[in-house]
Amino acid sequence: MQNDYNFWADLFDTYQSLTLGLQTGWMLALLIFATIVTMIIGRQFDNIFDLWRRRREERNRRKASDAGYQMINALPGPLGDSGLYRVRTDEDGVPYLEQVGTVPQLDWDDPDKN
Repeated sequence: MQNDYNFWADLFDTYQSLTLGLQTGWMLALLIFATIVTMIIGRQFDNIFDLWRRRREERNRRKASDAGYQMINALPGPLGDSGLYRVRTDEDGVPYLEQVGTVPQLDWDDPDKN
């Protein structure tokens, strides 16, 4: 005895034998189910991309704040003078040099100094 049962053929035959109202109901149910699954998957992708965007913004913000307090020793100035300069950034994020001294301060008066 051969088993020639085809699930999809049986499903479509059963669907075609339903009344028009039940066929419409099943189509709407499948459409709603597909829409909900698509929305859930889309929301997960949105959460992932939002997380990536927030991490990138935080990294850029950290980079910009670090650039505002970076000290560079013995960097030649615009006129060739040496000294201490601090790299600062303006409101637009453009870096510029600000002179903070003429010689590096290597000594300090501190009780923890060895």
